[in-house]
Amino acid sequence: MATQDDRPTRPSRPIAVAGLALYLTALAVIGLWPRHVDEALGLGGHWWYSPLEFGANIVLFVPLGILSMLVARRAGWHRVAAAAFALSGAIELAQGLGLPGRTGAWQDVIANTTGAALGAAGVFVAQRRSVCGRVG
Repeated sequence: MATQDDRPTRPSRPIAVAGLALYLTALAVIGLWPRHVDEALGLGGHWWYSPLEFGANIVLFVPLGILSMLVARRAGWHRVAAAAFALSGAIELAQGLGLPGRTGAWQDVIANTTGAALGAAGVFVAQRRSVCGRVG
């Protein structure tokens, strides 16, 4: 018989909600900052910058997928990915139309959506394994 200590632990929902709120605040600051946040580094002209930026955009959105799955436990990874696509599209649209020092890019939407989908899918798989481990 499983004891309290044997069961997998999950962050409580209020902690996940607070984490998601903090993450979204940081994402808004990064996404809506008047200039590219990495502009001061002067890396934009190098051949490897575009792949690095694409990878960074994937990593940036992984926490969104994880936290969204922990907050909306029954949403499903595909709904989280769809919401990330919409959020990323809105950010890129704001960058392209409303922020003179920024440019919107469809590649960023793809990378961001991929990151959120990976984070959400990771939580989905972990939850499935946890349930299967308790049942079988």
